[in-house]
Amino acid sequence: MTARIVAVLWLCPALALAAERRIAVHPMEVETKRDGDQMAEAFEAELALQGVVLVGHDVTAAVLSKQKGKVCPAKGREACLAQLCKKTKADVTLWTSFQPDKPVYTFDAMLVRCDGKVERTLKGQEYEKEKKMLRLQGVRNVLKRFVADLALGPEGAAPAAATTAAAEPAPASKPGPSPTSAAQPAPAARVDPAPAARPAATIAAVVAEPPPAERPSRTNG
Repeated sequence: MTARIVAVLWLCPALALAAERRIAVHPMEVETKRDGDQMAEAFEAELALQGVVLVGHDVTAAVLSKQKGKVCPAKGREACLAQLCKKTKADVTLWTSFQPDKPVYTFDAMLVRCDGKVERTLKGQEYEKEKKMLRLQGVRNVLKRFVADLALGPEGAAPAAATTAAAEPAPASKPGPSPTSAAQPAPAARVDPAPAARPAATIAAVVAEPPPAERPSRTNG
């Protein structure tokens, strides 16, 4: 019961900020298609996990279908993003680009409102790769920091991650059965691999489990 309360307290600040706005996500611009598609998919999954309300892919794709390459051009990008915002009935459009540099991951981002005003920009935002972790987990940790830096709540609001971090210590200080059991479930939920990775881990655990020893048969002497 305590674990559930901790998890709800952890999610509520992020949901409260993100639920106030509907965001149209422009396709992530990338240097290489393979790495880019994987990162774009992981990025949108992370947005969903943090409770961000996204415009559907089909709606965004339909609006961009007349654009060359189905993306907003570099020239007049802000105006194109503003039109995307209007036509999808979003509150703001999020544009991102990704460069998989060897030592670091580099992102650019821009939030454009329907009136064409650029609300926020991030240029050359660098995140070191976490070499000691599994790639999937390391990428998700990077994306969590990137989403926090985007501060997708209302303009001028504190990032959801900062609000969450401030709320975390309280449950651990309350008297209860065990501080360890009360504090552990929330962090575990954040770094849990994406759903697609779970079946493999489950299968590996089943394969690794030794078969039960057979009982010796009794024979009549």
